[in-house]
Amino acid sequence: MNLTTFDQFIIVAIIILLSILILVSSYNRRRERAKKKAELVFGEPLKKPKRKKSPNIIVGTLYDLSKAFFKLFPTLEKILPFPKGKSLKDIEYRLDLSGRPFDLDAKSFVKLKYFSALIFFFILSIVALGNSRYDYFVWAFVFGVIGYFYPDLYIKSLLDNRKKQISRELPDAMDFISLSLAAGMNFQYAVDEYVKRNDTLLSDEFSIFSNNVRVGMSRVEAFQHMLERNESAELRSFLTSVIQAERLGTPLRPVITSQAEELRIKRRQAIEKSIASAPVKMLFPLILFILPAMMVIILGSVLLPSAESGKSVSITTDKYIYYRVTPDVKVSINGKDFPVLNVKRTLMGNNDYIIKMDPPIMLTASEEKYLRDFFDKNKSVFEANFVRIELPENSIVYLDLEITAKNGVKNKKLLVYKYVKLELTDFTDSTISRKNKKISFSGNVSAGCRVNLSLNGNSLPLKSYDENSGYFLSKEGMLRGGTNKLVVKVIDESGLSCSVTRYIKYEGVEVRAEFKEKNETFEYFATLIGKATKGSTVVIKKEVTDKGKVVYKDVVKINIGEEVENFEVKLPIEPGTNKYLIYAVKDGLESPYIRQEIVRKLIE
Repeated sequence: MNLTTFDQFIIVAIIILLSILILVSSYNRRRERAKKKAELVFGEPLKKPKRKKSPNIIVGTLYDLSKAFFKLFPTLEKILPFPKGKSLKDIEYRLDLSGRPFDLDAKSFVKLKYFSALIFFFILSIVALGNSRYDYFVWAFVFGVIGYFYPDLYIKSLLDNRKKQISRELPDAMDFISLSLAAGMNFQYAVDEYVKRNDTLLSDEFSIFSNNVRVGMSRVEAFQHMLERNESAELRSFLTSVIQAERLGTPLRPVITSQAEELRIKRRQAIEKSIASAPVKMLFPLILFILPAMMVIILGSVLLPSAESGKSVSITTDKYIYYRVTPDVKVSINGKDFPVLNVKRTLMGNNDYIIKMDPPIMLTASEEKYLRDFFDKNKSVFEANFVRIELPENSIVYLDLEITAKNGVKNKKLLVYKYVKLELTDFTDSTISRKNKKISFSGNVSAGCRVNLSLNGNSLPLKSYDENSGYFLSKEGMLRGGTNKLVVKVIDESGLSCSVTRYIKYEGVEVRAEFKEKNETFEYFATLIGKATKGSTVVIKKEVTDKGKVVYKDVVKINIGEEVENFEVKLPIEPGTNKYLIYAVKDGLESPYIRQEIVRKLIE
């Protein structure tokens, strides 16, 4: 924001002027408070009618500043036009009806309007100067007009709120005064008692009424002034009835009692009317805010992509997808023509085959695996046609697939895919071989994705995971004899997931064993038979309890020769359940553990 020297001078001048106005305003406030404290009559402060002052901070601040402003520039009062005659009386009347906020009189109110217009004009002028947009001065003028009428809007809101509040307070006041009259008080004492016990707008009005009566005004005249100061329909009805009763000389208690009963009936009717109109008033927020949210919740399952409609998101770890089509068709994806690949398998010796593609392209390991799996499942098929689609990493892709045959028949389908990268270390194919039974897995996934691993159906926790690079490393797992199944589940940030299965063939030391007695016997010994890797040592341990802890105690070790695999050994057993841990050791490698149980029975 570039400001000229003149602009900077104007801004500084405005800031200095506002500071002076605030200082003068605070000085006037302190002076008025000191004056009120000094006004004592027989040791008591001079009583003035109580007025409810509005909590509106903006109008209050503008009023204080306007007093200071016109004291600094008194000549403006002679230049600016002020209302006279009937217009001035109308302003006074409106201020009386609003309760005279801040003890405003007509002249002070007009000064407030002029000052408000000036402040509103300068606010937008500063914005215009700061942004070097001089066309904003037109809007500054409009803003000044709004500021001129802002105090009028404030007085109007006070009038409306005042009428409503007095109407709400009147039934309770009439009940209190009626009860006081029934207790033997006269009307004046009943009103004074109500004023002492309450601090409301209505009590302020009754306080003014009492003060007027004390200074010599008749009750009819005081009621007439009270009638002129208020626009509440309920209060005017009550005052009209009371004035008529006073003029005719009838007792006030029956009038007030009947008025209180009538007001209660009206209040009940007003409440019933509000309750009846509540559904109509609730209709608009219901239609605008609640109903759309309900429709989203109810119809969400219909509007969201579903598997039946072909629009569900398929998350995959394959960079390329192959979609099989019939020969001699034209394929268009998202309005762009795609070539159709002709894939053939050619048999070789030993029941093997090679895959040829027209036009020829370089295949990745996963692509070749997909095509081989296809031909392995469809052994009678030697030739097929595919559309090959490359997917971007870690983003949802909508594929509007249109297939056109030679006769003009068209078939359309929407495919939604998301490719996430998954690279597993040491896995070049679906199966790897390991001699060590302990194994951990590592690899990389797309940023923002998570992985869950399970080995042979058991969850395998991660040891480390880097959210930025996607590198992960699992804790050590235990392989079992034969083929082991590893399932890697990839989950993206939205909760979509896919699983990849890999196999690990255990080729290390192995042992198999079982009891010849089929888990039960009456004898002192049980015969364990089995088979182990040649040249290994079979270790047999028994589970025992030592000081409340389960430990395994060596029972026997069997050396397996280089030319034999089978072994047989008799183990001493005790009454009850006997548990054994069996494994083989060779060249520092251990086989997976085997657990066997046998029960020695005492009676049949």
